[in-house]
Amino acid sequence: MAVLLVGLVAAGAALQIVTERPAYETRAVVNFLMPGSANFENFNISLVVEGAVTALALDSPEGTARVRRRGGTAAYNVVLANRGNDEQPVHDQPYVTLIVNSRDPAQASHTLGVLLNVLRADLRDRQLRAGALPGALVTTQVVTSSDRPMPLISRRTRALAAIGAAGLLAMMAGARLAERYPRFRRRLRSPG
Repeated sequence: MAVLLVGLVAAGAALQIVTERPAYETRAVVNFLMPGSANFENFNISLVVEGAVTALALDSPEGTARVRRRGGTAAYNVVLANRGNDEQPVHDQPYVTLIVNSRDPAQASHTLGVLLNVLRADLRDRQLRAGALPGALVTTQVVTSSDRPMPLISRRTRALAAIGAAGLLAMMAGARLAERYPRFRRRLRSPG
């Protein structure tokens, strides 16, 4: 009975994962450029700071509200380039990665476009409020971008494998328990 129960729970979990719509991800890497520059020849501290401020602004509740007001509905993350690790970050390059996740591929693409527009508008407005001349503004360039949202199927495969392994281990443990303890086996057989 215990083995049957474990099998039913594992089958139900697997069915839920198989019938669930896949998640889609789209991303873009944005570089910050000095006024008049068209490539990546100078990574100075001003650009690195501008990238950090932009990432923090977009990841804030106010940034999320601006994205939502313009029609971006998917979940997103803004990640500043880090050549180090989480314990010792090295943020010395002006790259920001925008990552959008959604169950709807069209929604993921649309939100990425909105996010890029909000990023550019925030950058321009922040500089103009600080008194920068229009010809002396830091600009952005999309270095690389997803041409279409990619389904995240590997997670589904891993989840199914984990459910199968956990179900198998639970069935083996249940069978071993029933074999080792005859009293437990009798209780399972008797209705009261």
